[in-house]
Amino acid sequence: MPRCSVPGCDNDLRKDGDKNLGWHGYPLGDKKLLSAWLGRVRRQDFTPAKCDRVCSEHFEESCYDLKDRRAEFAAAGDLTGYSRKPKRTLKPGSVPSLRLGGKTHDTPRRKSSNYFRKLEHSQVSHVCARTVNSFCNAVASTGFEN
Repeated sequence: MPRCSVPGCDNDLRKDGDKNLGWHGYPLGDKKLLSAWLGRVRRQDFTPAKCDRVCSEHFEESCYDLKDRRAEFAAAGDLTGYSRKPKRTLKPGSVPSLRLGGKTHDTPRRKSSNYFRKLEHSQVSHVCARTVNSFCNAVASTGFEN
């Protein structure tokens, strides 16, 4: 599932599916354009893969071609999948320019979902014990008893 690779951007398809965002892959086939994208995104030690994406909030409206697809559906004789909303396609050569943050980031903004799987058992036990103790202390301080 896509999540935006721009530092400081929290857009994620899993939680923001209703925002109707577009997701754009890095132009891996065009070294010059890729260099421009990486210069704008400003993540140190980052090499984008096919699955890495930048959300549409980082592109100006002028970077998009709006295409009404009614003619395509009408030519096929079936308007079932037609939506009045025009399809937005990123124009060739477009570069992210909006909401890019002010700093260079060398680490991802979130820990991966595998973070706790990578910890050693003793580290996980320590984190769990602290959490349980904090919870028990909070309940005890309220005076709540069975």
